Amino acid sequence: MPAFAVGTGIHHPNGDLKKWSQGTTQGYRYLDDGTGASLVQMRWDQGVTEDGSSGAGLFTFFAPGGYYELRGGLFGGDSSCSTPGEPDYYSRLDQALPYLRQYLTPNAASPGGVVPVVEFYNAGLGHYFISTNPAEINDLDTGVHRGWERTGLRFLAYSDPALAPAGTMPVCRFYMRPEVGDSHFYSASPQECAETAARFGDSWIYESPNVFYIQLPDARTGACAAGTRPVWRFLNTYNTNHRYTAEVLVRDDLRLTPGWRAEGYGPDAVIMCSPER
Repeated sequence: MPAFAVGTGIHHPNGDLKKWSQGTTQGYRYLDDGTGASLVQMRWDQGVTEDGSSGAGLFTFFAPGGYYELRGGLFGGDSSCSTPGEPDYYSRLDQALPYLRQYLTPNAASPGGVVPVVEFYNAGLGHYFISTNPAEINDLDTGVHRGWERTGLRFLAYSDPALAPAGTMPVCRFYMRPEVGDSHFYSASPQECAETAARFGDSWIYESPNVFYIQLPDARTGACAAGTRPVWRFLNTYNTNHRYTAEVLVRDDLRLTPGWRAEGYGPDAVIMCSPER
């Protein structure tokens, strides 16, 4: 979204009747949470927002088509009746769409072959599980496999290696037999996949060589390539369950939680590199 584009906000300040505000974009404000995410900055020429406006849409007019396009939702800011010149900050739908595509455009193919890796949690087992498979996700959502709920977290991967960047690796999946743990393990390292099959073949069932595709970080530094974000893997040493996350706050929390051990490359222990969009 270009700087100084005209934007319109439609909102309900303090729960009041619907209002609109109009102004110009001021470029992006980048977050300092390590994700590379950014927000659209807005300054209003007419109207302001107030408490209660959060989540309201920001729209720009697409003149060739004669319609408005939704650009994002109000995240926060300092605009108010007493400080009308202060900026507001909006999320970016262009960044969110790859994660929401299955809901907003369910019948449209992903142009870059990017799919969300959806995370589930089973409180009874104390286990986390991830999947990109629509049928598998539907079974978990509808209770075919009881006890599983979405955590609301996800990261992106590729479903088609032909559309992925050079060097993208297939992710193998193993299933730990129920009598010894009833858990799953994923790796984008061919060497680790082979070693797991050779060393733990009696307890781990080799389910698939390619449940999805993703890039690996630099094996020495753990650095991810431009256009990707780090994914971390943690092992719960109490119940032999792994959790995979691209969320910095989750990573930091697991590092401080007894029983969770980081597994990955470099000083930051990065295990995979997820496409940003």
